[in-house]
Amino acid sequence: MSDRPRILVCDDEPQIVRALRVILRDAGYEAVPASTGEEALDLVAVRPPEAAIVGPDAAGHRWRGG
Repeated sequence: MSDRPRILVCDDEPQIVRALRVILRDAGYEAVPASTGEEALDLVAVRPPEAAIVGPDAAGHRWRGG
């Protein structure tokens, strides 16, 4: 387990997730990848991150309260 701040990165486009993981790692963060809103919710339930970056299409209706 890392003591770096954790940031959840959720997007349905893998290249965006990869790019953000590299950027965040280089900036000293631990990037936690997810490709769907459902996967992101599961990860958050186990170990909440300090912040999240969520792509608009990956969020799904559950994130918007629908």
